[in-house]
Amino acid sequence: MTDHTACPQDSTPTGAWIELAGTRFYAIRNYDRMAPFFISLVSSSDHWLFASSTGALTAGRGDPDAAIFPYQTEDKLVDTRRASGSVCVLLVGTGENRQRWEPFSEADAESWRVERRLCKSLEGTRLLFEETNIDLGIVYRYGWRFSDTFGVVREAELVNTGDDPVAVEILDGVQNILPYGVTTASYEGYSNLLDAYKRSEIVSEKGLALYAMTAGLTDQPVPCESQKATTAWQVGLPSADYLLSTRQVAAFRKGEAITGEDDVCGQRGAFLSHATIELPPRGNRQWLTVIDVNADACDVVRLSNQLGAEADALGDACRRDAEETERKLAVRVAAADGLQSVADTTVSAHHFANTLFNLMRGGAPVEGYQIGAKAWTDMLRQF
Repeated sequence: MTDHTACPQDSTPTGAWIELAGTRFYAIRNYDRMAPFFISLVSSSDHWLFASSTGALTAGRGDPDAAIFPYQTEDKLVDTRRASGSVCVLLVGTGENRQRWEPFSEADAESWRVERRLCKSLEGTRLLFEETNIDLGIVYRYGWRFSDTFGVVREAELVNTGDDPVAVEILDGVQNILPYGVTTASYEGYSNLLDAYKRSEIVSEKGLALYAMTAGLTDQPVPCESQKATTAWQVGLPSADYLLSTRQVAAFRKGEAITGEDDVCGQRGAFLSHATIELPPRGNRQWLTVIDVNADACDVVRLSNQLGAEADALGDACRRDAEETERKLAVRVAAADGLQSVADTTVSAHHFANTLFNLMRGGAPVEGYQIGAKAWTDMLRQF
């Protein structure tokens, strides 16, 4: 993901195709100078994600009743941009020289010279937000993609563009995670009551978090256990501790000490990694936050063991699976003649998108133009 292209000083929004780590993206510089707009990501699996250019989003698997973040319409996402999705607060430097930077914050945009870029991959499978702090000489970016095996993947990176090492205390992750089993109807009608049923807990010393209901939402005196959960974990920030709510974020902004949380009840779920790193000159640090739904006890034990014994390998496996998930989508589009390469990349992207959404509406024959004799005769009899 590393890209050290200098940002223009002109604040006029401009768009261009760029290459990042071998992936073609359409990048809009100074997108924050535009009116908010809506973005969708696609997957070869059952994922869905809709985001506002403000950073607010909703995502999940299958249908809205398996949402990771609350399923809301575009206007509500824009209105609640600070309620769901990414959180990042950085304390840069040491001692009296330590300074706070909160990327993508409206207030911090007035305190620092910052420039922003929004990138979406040609295939529509990856979304990337980037902010460059010109005064600090640091770039922060985070992005979304999908892994069929592991879930919704949030990649983050911090880049030091200067010639001196920089110490950074990080609080980074996501907020308003829904426990598994919250339907759209129950969230819209009983969101405050649902908060009272929520429990977030760390079940592994390596930072595997579970978000579940303490019981099914009912006012009847009947057993109603909640036996599945939403999961979240992180790799790339060693020795991190975790917050499971946003209650201490305001204190961290002020530079006050915070303590890790391992069991939080009656609060909206969050997964925030807290760590201190040192960026070498021209160096960078990358990390992953992975969230998924519908985990049972076997899934939890498996993830806990993998994080405990092979966390780095798990992160590598997640990246490979995300690439495979994206490759499968390209294969499906290719089967419908959706891949082309012409001088104007925008034309190729437009053709890919048209073919993709036609497939989503109508599908494609599993075996291409091969039709079995029985299927053919059955069709003739029917008509």
